[in-house]
Amino acid sequence: MSALAILLVLAGALTLWRPAMVWTKAWAAPSLIERAWDSAAPGKPAPQPWPWADGRPVAVLSAPDLGLVRYVLDGASARLLAFGPARLSRAGNGSGTAKATMLFGQHDTHFKFLRKLTPGMTLHYTGPDRLRRRFTIATTRIAEARTLSVPDDRDALVLITGWPFDANGLVGPKRFVVTAWPANRPVAQRK
Repeated sequence: MSALAILLVLAGALTLWRPAMVWTKAWAAPSLIERAWDSAAPGKPAPQPWPWADGRPVAVLSAPDLGLVRYVLDGASARLLAFGPARLSRAGNGSGTAKATMLFGQHDTHFKFLRKLTPGMTLHYTGPDRLRRRFTIATTRIAEARTLSVPDDRDALVLITGWPFDANGLVGPKRFVVTAWPANRPVAQRK
């Protein structure tokens, strides 16, 4: 009888092990990501925040008006989005120019704050070179995911998340898009 009780306790512990690890990783991940970012020299890639991590921090996004800081991971995969916003690697458009810096985040966690952003607000973006750049939000809009267009300009910063914000679980085909331009760029050149 005691062997059966021991087996049941072990089975119960094993059943709880996986959720406990997920919770522990979710709790520890922000600190580990920040530490990985802080440990890298300017221009050098940050190390992985934990040995089996799928990505590494490549930037920091902050919204000073809201008192928020988000560490940005490289590569917009579903696994990475669980730990923070992610940067889609810049892709050329065929003409040799780079498109905007695009950041993706979950509408109900790391990018939930996008609903509070309005044109004229300031964002700070620090890339791998460790230079902090100031951006001014030009537009916020709702767009179809399949036909979503972003500025074909390497100076633009585009934040994208699911919409509607209060959707439970998976979102539909629409996205909430924030476009920001360098604060020192003349308004006439922000297109």
